[in-house]
Amino acid sequence: MTMSFDPAAPLAGPPDPWASTHQPSDRDRPPFHMTEMIAAEPAIARRIVSSVAAPGGPGQRLGTAIADAASAGSPIVVTGCGTSEHAAQAVVEILRDAMRTAGLPGPGPSSAQAFELSLDPSSGGLVIGISHEGGTAATTAALEAARANGAVTAMLTVSDRSPGAAAADIVVPTAELDQSWCHTVGYLSPIVAAVAVGSLLAGGVGATTAIAGSAPASGLADALAELLASGTREETAAERIAARFADASRLIVIASG
Repeated sequence: MTMSFDPAAPLAGPPDPWASTHQPSDRDRPPFHMTEMIAAEPAIARRIVSSVAAPGGPGQRLGTAIADAASAGSPIVVTGCGTSEHAAQAVVEILRDAMRTAGLPGPGPSSAQAFELSLDPSSGGLVIGISHEGGTAATTAALEAARANGAVTAMLTVSDRSPGAAAADIVVPTAELDQSWCHTVGYLSPIVAAVAVGSLLAGGVGATTAIAGSAPASGLADALAELLASGTREETAAERIAARFADASRLIVIASG
């Protein structure tokens, strides 16, 4: 990692006024931007849990909206585009497990690709968008269409100042912007936010025990940070492999089964 990079320090947020970011500088040898983002993940997870689980905050509001939709038998859809669609699928599983633990009725949330959802929006219920920067046009369109069709809309994203956030009734900001364009932090952040929301939901969103600084929230933050840190302990070997990829014009990955 570069001498100036501190993995424990918060990453910069998006520009104010909001603007889409540009491609970072090219690096043809370690430390790669993505390596630095991976190293930053444990500390980022701690900060996201503390922020999202804060009492009366957006995480609690989203948990309440999920519980209300489930109790009413209304659909809950999580959507995104590209990497964020994969994150949306993870968020679905996290929230489904939390809803089951909370004893909420219904089958739980489902995921949908943002462009397809914009053409065939949910009728009522709750639609949660996933977008790192909040600038993905298809995801914004999906939220706008869902809102026009009577749905409550929410977004897990880096900032409440983005175009996507403007289409959401509830915004859960993750605050720190991925600096690598590999969507490392961008992929992880909404998943961690969903874990924090799920923890509130499973414990009852009105409970005051699962809040920032309390034992449950701090324990969750510790567990997530340790899990992520365990994947960073082979940094030297990972950088050696990454250096071999740097000059490759094409990578072919083969698998079966």
